Amino acid sequence: MVFGRLLGQFSKKIILAGDILGKKAMRDSDLELAYFQIGSAIIAHKDLSTILDLIVRESLNSLRAHRVTIFLMEEKSGILKPRSTDVFKSLFRHMGLKEEKEIAKKTIRQAESFFLQEPKDFAEFFEYREGSWKVSSLLSIPLSSQGKPVGALSVVLIDKKRRFKARDLKYLFFFGNLASLAMENAFLMEELNKEISSRKTFEQCLDNILCRMQGLFAKEDCNNENHFENSLSVQVATQYRHFGNQTGKKVNWMVGSPSPVTGIGTNRQCNNLIEKSIQ
Repeated sequence: MVFGRLLGQFSKKIILAGDILGKKAMRDSDLELAYFQIGSAIIAHKDLSTILDLIVRESLNSLRAHRVTIFLMEEKSGILKPRSTDVFKSLFRHMGLKEEKEIAKKTIRQAESFFLQEPKDFAEFFEYREGSWKVSSLLSIPLSSQGKPVGALSVVLIDKKRRFKARDLKYLFFFGNLASLAMENAFLMEELNKEISSRKTFEQCLDNILCRMQGLFAKEDCNNENHFENSLSVQVATQYRHFGNQTGKKVNWMVGSPSPVTGIGTNRQCNNLIEKSIQ
């Protein structure tokens, strides 16, 4: 009888341990699938908003959380705003969000993670009163890009007896690393696109300069050709004028060639000389 009771208790413990191992294996499988999906999205160069939404959703499911939010600091204004968020129920969307945002600011400012496991842990940040703020457990880790913290990944449980554990923080770091990788990749792609755009603009400007230079060279060649033709015409006219003076013919300057003209008196002068010599 006593042996039966002991055996029953022992069997019960074995079943419970099996359940725990089964849940752990299922959770690990979910995490592996989540990491694979997020990594595939990053490799496929999906836009940053799509990847961050995927990280938030998978973090919510894997950690069995009630709300997950990615806070990012705006570069120009320096204001911290929720970039992506997902909730287990719609009533959890704004509950305790203001206080969560303050912790996210401290996470970014100090570049360190925070693990607030129970309500008493929140006393370090502000007065925690039951009924006024329902967040009971919180995890917050910094997100970095270009070697500096630019945001925070925050996960909360709201008004539940369940609390986050140390392994939950470890799992969250994996999601945070993927989020940082996605932001760094998006930054590099943006810089690459800027470089490509600048290079195209430079090449276009260079093409315009080359076209203008070719136009100037063509115009110069045309001017030189016209100048050569004009110079050749003047030289021909000069040669014709010299030839006309030697042959006793006048040059028609309108045409540029010598033409016979009466009244030059060459034969008449010769006859006069002959007559004078006879006399």
